[in-house]
Amino acid sequence: MADIYKDDFIDECLGGQCDDAVANLVSAIDGNPGLFGCDIMSILYEGDVNGNYYRGWRDVIATKAAYLLTLISSGVNSEAAYRSMTSKNPLAWTSV
Repeated sequence: MADIYKDDFIDECLGGQCDDAVANLVSAIDGNPGLFGCDIMSILYEGDVNGNYYRGWRDVIATKAAYLLTLISSGVNSEAAYRSMTSKNPLAWTSV
């Protein structure tokens, strides 16, 4: 049963899909427009009056930024697992 999940996971990351997804998320928070055409971290800091939160509201920044950083962290872990599984090298994660 576990092999089915492993194979499905490997199929999902095949061809750099997981790596590309992580790179796209990182490009949205690194201060450059990137794929999404904006820097999400600066948008979070500047606020959104229409969204009913304002510049510098730390609780909004902390929760939304933490969510993005958690997604990126999960993506890096997924890419590391993919590389380790496909190369059968337990140290393959060091090249992520």
